[in-house]
Amino acid sequence: MPTFDYTNLPTWYIEQAANQTYPGLQTFVRDTNLTVEEAARYHVGSVIRADDYVVATPRVGGMATTHRFAILSNRMYDATDLADTVQGASCAPRTTRRAPRFKVLGILRAGGLTQIVLLHLLDDERWQIWQNTEFSVDSDIMESVRANFHEKAAAKPIPELKLHAWMKACEGAIGFAATGAPLPIGEDTKARLASTSSLDFRSISGHLIYIEDGKKALRLNESEWDEVYPGLIAYGYVDHVRGLCCAILASARLDTANQLEVRRDLDDMSIRIEAGALGDLRCAGVIDDVLGERAELVETMCFQKEEPESVEALRSIRALDPFRHRDYPDDVRALLVGDGIETPEAVWLRLEILTEGNDILARLLNEPAQRCGVHTGDLLPLAFYDTDDDTLLVAVTHGNR
Repeated sequence: MPTFDYTNLPTWYIEQAANQTYPGLQTFVRDTNLTVEEAARYHVGSVIRADDYVVATPRVGGMATTHRFAILSNRMYDATDLADTVQGASCAPRTTRRAPRFKVLGILRAGGLTQIVLLHLLDDERWQIWQNTEFSVDSDIMESVRANFHEKAAAKPIPELKLHAWMKACEGAIGFAATGAPLPIGEDTKARLASTSSLDFRSISGHLIYIEDGKKALRLNESEWDEVYPGLIAYGYVDHVRGLCCAILASARLDTANQLEVRRDLDDMSIRIEAGALGDLRCAGVIDDVLGERAELVETMCFQKEEPESVEALRSIRALDPFRHRDYPDDVRALLVGDGIETPEAVWLRLEILTEGNDILARLLNEPAQRCGVHTGDLLPLAFYDTDDDTLLVAVTHGNR
């Protein structure tokens, strides 16, 4: 894996990563029996990676085993439907995505029992920040976890968590092969390349990305084409009007070892590419010093722009994702219903306001075919409507608010 000077990363970039990692942390436990040799492989501050899904439970009681993994996470997924039995479902199983990474925050011992505290890191390239950065909140978290561990260590185990099937699901070490060797924690950039058209906007916005053959999207003349550095390093962001965009920071390529090489030949330029122009070009998230060195450009292009106050909150509403335009995440397709509408009509609207009561208002982008008293530019309330087969997004004309 390439190295980078994390001290060059902008403070706002590190804060964004922290704000997606720490708020809403819950404790999920996975009890097992480790040998002395297995337990000795864990060291505070190290980063480990599992090779599969990691199952745990939010039901925290006493321990019937010698060791407990306490996983601190804000994005474990309900796995109750995957449980084989009613008893299994009663364990309240939760799971990570496949091959998660964790940072070992602490190792606690009491009465012959050991708890290994793991912080669930981001599933994208920003996990690397935790290899080099200490967050003050970690010590506060450990104080709370320590008190909870000493309380629970003396408690009785939860009966369902002593069932053979659950114990089997939780057995073994996390992050190490049967030989004791640590599992690889990183992947080279080439292995992670994916078509930009296959990614949702959250995989690009807020991320530094390498775009393979990205200069094709610049529509350069043959004389301007750089065969040595044909790729681009860019920072993704969402513009309320222009949609998903990339601020171009530097030229780049992958060397023969699939390591990223960056060339600073674009420092005197301010270039923006809209995501639609990338077509099926492939990209992957990366971390590189160039983000810090060109932070001023990123801040100017991505942050110093006028947008509705609640636009970030609207972008976080995943229930809207099926209705979003791929290249314009703030634009949604809805059915226009209400007075003057004989047949529900598909229209495009731009998300504008999220009220204190969580009502969503969006601005109509196209003139309805039916005369219904609303026009392009009008703000309309949106609502979700459940049918027997699906969920619809509807925009309601004024007379039906």
